[in-house]
Amino acid sequence: MRTMNPLSILDLKAISMIYQEEAVRIRRHLHENPELSWEEVGTIAFLKEEIKKLCNLSSELHLEEKKGGLVCNFIVDPTKKTILFRADIDALAIYEETNLPFSSKNQGVMHACGHDFHTAMLLTALKIMIEKKLTPECNLRIVFQRAEENPLVKSGGESLVEEGVVEGVDFAVGLHIDSKKELGEFSSKKGALMANACSVYFKIKCLGGHVMNPQRGSNAIDILTDIHLHLRGFILCNIGPNEPIAFVPAISSAGSRCNIMPNEASACYSFRNFLSEEKKSLFINQLKKRLELLVELYPHAKLVDFYFSNGYPVLENDEEIYLAIKNVLDRGCVKTTESSPLFAGEDFAYYLKKVKGAFWVLGAKQDPPYDHHTSYFNPSEESLWIGVFFWLLIAQTSIIEHHD
Repeated sequence: MRTMNPLSILDLKAISMIYQEEAVRIRRHLHENPELSWEEVGTIAFLKEEIKKLCNLSSELHLEEKKGGLVCNFIVDPTKKTILFRADIDALAIYEETNLPFSSKNQGVMHACGHDFHTAMLLTALKIMIEKKLTPECNLRIVFQRAEENPLVKSGGESLVEEGVVEGVDFAVGLHIDSKKELGEFSSKKGALMANACSVYFKIKCLGGHVMNPQRGSNAIDILTDIHLHLRGFILCNIGPNEPIAFVPAISSAGSRCNIMPNEASACYSFRNFLSEEKKSLFINQLKKRLELLVELYPHAKLVDFYFSNGYPVLENDEEIYLAIKNVLDRGCVKTTESSPLFAGEDFAYYLKKVKGAFWVLGAKQDPPYDHHTSYFNPSEESLWIGVFFWLLIAQTSIIEHHD
């Protein structure tokens, strides 16, 4: 068991800044070598190599590989409680246009959401604790999770929870950067922070025909265009103005030849909400009925497929843990603000369905502040040491002992 005295807040900040170069190295390696959800073979190999070096330095660190990612148990005292720290590791199917010297080498795949940052921050914090022999105030379960960007099928977070990653855990904490928020500013809130991220898919079929005789057939593009125009006000009419909801067309597909009126079309709407299951079910049923009525206005046309994907659940922060972490950050002299509910979807919600915890957002803005999921996404690397500091602050503070 370790006996080293904990460092002061100023010491933790200083050592986080010293390790900035290491965090940058890790982040840039990951950024150059992005991999899609459930394809993170090289990323997992890199992380295993880095963590095994640390395991050689400490008998208290144990590495385990699960389907959903890598799990490192840092056992400092079996009689103490356990807190879970999580970072995600997957990238997105986006062609990078940042022109950075460390741009993606994997054409068409990019770390466009900050998961390279998350992983670099948490791995660097773990390196500091092992290499500098810092004793956490509790046992740590450090998770590098696959497939967070995967709402259509089972995600890495959902898989890990099924694999038992939260068993024996008292609290769980997650951190995400935000390229639009001020550098170094932490934000979160008690209760519902991030939305239920569902999707609605549908397909229509009609007669089609030759473009020289539009009066003799029906065009699936016309039908789909009418649907998109009609659905612009559908939320307001069916749910009202007071519910925070985003209902946005994300995929629209029809046609393949310039001399053919297509006889089928498909679309997907992203539906972000904080609705009860009853209200959500009612809305989906009303939506399907409305689509059927709109399509039937056209001759020989019908709705042939309608699929609702429930997606990630609402991410709910525990009030006590949120306040405890806020208190730690305030003592660390970093800026904290209360967030508004966010329409982002986040599979850390699966962890928080099973165990108390909180999810925080760290500002990483630099000019120009390109948004997440864009080909120009380029957050400030100065946020890296601040994220490392976040993890060290929580690990070195006994917030768990005050929340039995």
